Amino acid sequence: MLKTENRLKKPADFSQVLKEGQRFKARYALFAYRPTTKPLRVGIVVSKKVSKKAVERNHLRRVFYHLFWHLIKDQSATGDVVVVVNRHPEQTVFAALENDVKQWSDKFLPA
Repeated sequence: MLKTENRLKKPADFSQVLKEGQRFKARYALFAYRPTTKPLRVGIVVSKKVSKKAVERNHLRRVFYHLFWHLIKDQSATGDVVVVVNRHPEQTVFAALENDVKQWSDKFLPA
């Protein structure tokens, strides 16, 4: 789980990142990234269109939070990220979503 300081919580923060941020469309999610000088903060949106079951939506959120936790732990990443999940992976959830996060981090975060 991410610490409180690494999460986007306010709706205004979500909308600001979605409006002003750079976008990256991956296979299962859309990433909106706005660079800042603060430590990386992450917000995740999973709608009922992706899955009708709350258990599955929460599972997707937990997987993304776990993947971003590794990014925050391993790098000194900064900025705000909103992840909008646009479809549910059919097979192994973790591997598919890990690939999307890796593609995004390779493009937007310093090596």
